[in-house]
Amino acid sequence: MPSLAVDDWYALLARARAERVAPLLAGAPGPPPAVGATLERDRRATLGRALLRGRAVAETVAALAAAGVEPVLLKGHALAETVYGDPGRRPMDDVDLLVPRESLSQVIVALAPLGYAVTPQYAADVRRRAATLLVPSPRGSRPALDVHWDLVDARCGPAAARWSRGALARAERAPSTPGARVLEPADAVIHACVHLTVHHGLAGLRWYCDLAMMARAWRGRFEWDAVAARSLDAGLGGIVWAPLAVAEIALGPVAPSAALARLAPRGARARAFARWLLPRIARLERVPRQDRVVPLLLLERGRDVARLVTGRLARRAAAQ
Repeated sequence: MPSLAVDDWYALLARARAERVAPLLAGAPGPPPAVGATLERDRRATLGRALLRGRAVAETVAALAAAGVEPVLLKGHALAETVYGDPGRRPMDDVDLLVPRESLSQVIVALAPLGYAVTPQYAADVRRRAATLLVPSPRGSRPALDVHWDLVDARCGPAAARWSRGALARAERAPSTPGARVLEPADAVIHACVHLTVHHGLAGLRWYCDLAMMARAWRGRFEWDAVAARSLDAGLGGIVWAPLAVAEIALGPVAPSAALARLAPRGARARAFARWLLPRIARLERVPRQDRVVPLLLLERGRDVARLVTGRLARRAAAQ
């Protein structure tokens, strides 16, 4: 990086901001003073928002505890302190929580005094998705909450739903948020991969940085064999393999080669993905309908592919 030309640094800054990873570059050696100052401002702004968000999360968890609900913190908020070490280096838009499905109505009632309310999409989310958004009033007064009642949706099949229930049972105490839990590291890696593949079509450098940071910070805390075994048992081998394979090309090795080989999918659809999409995605190129094509190529069982296609056709028919 110190050998980059000045124009390259400005191009890097623009790309890092577009991918929402600029705070990770704060303090990197070699940038022009103006670029270095901008990166540090981005980190400090992210840290300021993280401190405000932390207080709001503590109040949210306390309100849920009073209702007898212990949430599991997911993704960005859970990772900002546990693997990044500095919450100023992990931007995020909302806070993700996992609660038991049967507690969803309790959650909505418990959070209403804090100003949270469901959106008009709530009924459709309950029917078709595994999460719904709760928004604060007034907007911006608190972070929006993405409330999950499952780590996977129907597209991934019943075996994946069983893994999700097991992950909820294995969750650990959150180190910085009393009254909340976080996913056990191997389950957190699997969930990060599922989220990146199924919900984002493998698009988004920030999510790959999460995987790299998890692998580095949690070295020795989990076994990649456990990641592979749980993923394969849940029918998620290809779904988990793909982001790890992309991350290895884009950022360097994340998972051991033996684990990648064990997870690698087989068949014509997987070969099409490896030859056609994998190199382009690793270059951070966007592919037409990427969020739809990627899951179709990586879901392992034909009935899960059929369920995905049927669900999309049904949603399209309902919208017309």
